[in-house]
Amino acid sequence: SSSCISQQSEIRQLKYNGKFTLVGLTCPVGGSQIVAASADLGRSALSVICASVPGLSCADGDSIVVTKFCNKDLEVEVQYSAPAASVPGRELSSGSGSRTRRVSTASLDVVDFTLYLRALDNDSLLQAEGLLSTYLSGTSLDNILAGIVADVTASSALVEMQALTLAYYTFFNSFVSGLGAYYPAWGSVETCLNDGNQEAYMNKNPSSWLYATLDGCCERYYNWDFAGCKTAHFEATLVSGSVPAVPDPVDALFYPDWGRTNTCINDGEAPPYMKKQSSNWMHETLYDCCKAYFGWQGEFDSCVASAGGDAPTSSPIEESWYVDWTRFKCVKSCHEDDGPSCGG
Repeated sequence: SSSCISQQSEIRQLKYNGKFTLVGLTCPVGGSQIVAASADLGRSALSVICASVPGLSCADGDSIVVTKFCNKDLEVEVQYSAPAASVPGRELSSGSGSRTRRVSTASLDVVDFTLYLRALDNDSLLQAEGLLSTYLSGTSLDNILAGIVADVTASSALVEMQALTLAYYTFFNSFVSGLGAYYPAWGSVETCLNDGNQEAYMNKNPSSWLYATLDGCCERYYNWDFAGCKTAHFEATLVSGSVPAVPDPVDALFYPDWGRTNTCINDGEAPPYMKKQSSNWMHETLYDCCKAYFGWQGEFDSCVASAGGDAPTSSPIEESWYVDWTRFKCVKSCHEDDGPSCGG
């Protein structure tokens, strides 16, 4: 049924994030060629890494996903497939992984990728993470990078990929988590987890409790601290490296800055109580925020103009009442000639 989420909670997954810097690449023209080029690179990288790291056992279900190529955000996945037969060893150039050679920045492209490995237990994935950390460094890294360059230049049909001469590698971070649906982990951490340990009542009503994505779960159960929910999940599953910065979606909203500027601003420094109830306190536009919190005569104009905008030509509180403190009486926001109750 549509309410079921078919992810297997008993399988664990290692996410190993890094980037390649490619030398000699001229970015292909056209989206389909960029996708093809990133797939060629991913296929070579996955094949060479799996074959070159002693003790690393790649299997069906493992994959590499290229997420940035030629300054394009992508999601190009290449699944691992075991070699059909053994092939003669390739002589590798010892210079491909050199970290000291001076190169022209005009021919560089940075490629972000994530290597995914799966297993039935955490220990196997932690061992795999240790092997990757060990062999993706020093001389062994130089040989692996040389192997990737040799493989992709020999196998790709794209002339742009055939022109590669060098590759460099940078590690970002790695995580071990489940593959189950995400659920609110109340009582342990203020976040959503997908380790398959959700309560039985959640499994009985998955459409109400379980989500296929971390974003969906955090938005539903921790919308008052969406960024904190995602950060806590990364912290709970981090193996090595650093937790990525998570932008808070409410930072771009306008809020009343009482006591400092006495106007509406969107500097991302709203008080915690406003962020926790952003729908009650914060607004997408300066106009709406000024109207809600500085809507009386004179102050509204100053509020809107405070961000460099033009003062409005009409009142946002048309036909509403406000206090005219010069006369100490309540008046309508209409022209004085329109009636005795109008205060301008």
